[in-house]
Amino acid sequence: MGHYLGTRMIAAPIESVFAYRLDLHNLPAYNPDVRDLRLLRGEPAGEGSVYTFRLRLAPGAWTRAVLTVEAAERPRRLQFRIASLMNAREVCVFESAEVNGRAATKVS
Repeated sequence: MGHYLGTRMIAAPIESVFAYRLDLHNLPAYNPDVRDLRLLRGEPAGEGSVYTFRLRLAPGAWTRAVLTVEAAERPRRLQFRIASLMNAREVCVFESAEVNGRAATKVS
C-alpha cells in the first residue's frame, strides 16, 4: 500500500480552512480532475455523507468515483474514503499557525 504525505500552509484561520475542505462542492474548484460532483446521501458537509463524481485519469479518460466522509472532527481532522478503480483513504490534519502575525492553518 502506497502513502503520500503533503503539507501546505494556508493564510486563513483554521475554522475557515476546515469548513472549506469539508464542503465537498468546493472540490472541483481546487482539483481540475473532478467533474459532476453530486451528493448521493447524507447531509452536505457532514460525517457519513456520500458523494459521486467523475475523475479524470488521463486526457479523455474518465471514471466514476464515490467519496464517503468517514470522520469530521471539527476543526482538527477529516477522513475520506474514495472508491474508484483503486481504493484510497485521505486524512487531513489541521493545525493553527501564524504567518506574518496573521492567523494561518497548516494542513497535512
